[in-house]
Amino acid sequence: GQCGRGYMASNGPTARLEEKLSQAGLTHGFLTESYATPTALFISAKKDDRVVTALERIKDNETNFTDMLFFDKLLRLLSESRENLPLVKEQLNNFSTQRYKFWLVALSSWLIGFFASFLRYGVVSAGIISGFITAMVYLISRPLAAHLKFSGVFTDFVGCLLSFF
Repeated sequence: GQCGRGYMASNGPTARLEEKLSQAGLTHGFLTESYATPTALFISAKKDDRVVTALERIKDNETNFTDMLFFDKLLRLLSESRENLPLVKEQLNNFSTQRYKFWLVALSSWLIGFFASFLRYGVVSAGIISGFITAMVYLISRPLAAHLKFSGVFTDFVGCLLSFF
């Protein structure tokens, strides 16, 4: 549950998560079925005649590839061997989310806007202006989306859409 919730909160793909949870369940002797959405994760595990079903609510999700890769690695470890369970528990207990520094996000957004315009039109000044517009849209949309409780996927979509125009 905790690995799956973290994976989804960092906007990992649902189909891969469902597959990884099923494999991890089989490795540990459970018939596992899961259903993942951007806002919830349902997991049912069956062993013999006993079935346990859990619901994990996904809140405050945002695209964070560092966290997604961390949880992906833990799910892979769970799928490979039963002996990895203590290691996974230890890493989960010591986990803290990794946030990108503000200047790095601003610079990345600016570069995306700059190159999107410059490569299309070949005008440096248009690329610079486009970079600033893209960075401003991205940096304003994040806090606004958090205030309005939009999902990370929707926020990224709106940011891309506004930057396109």
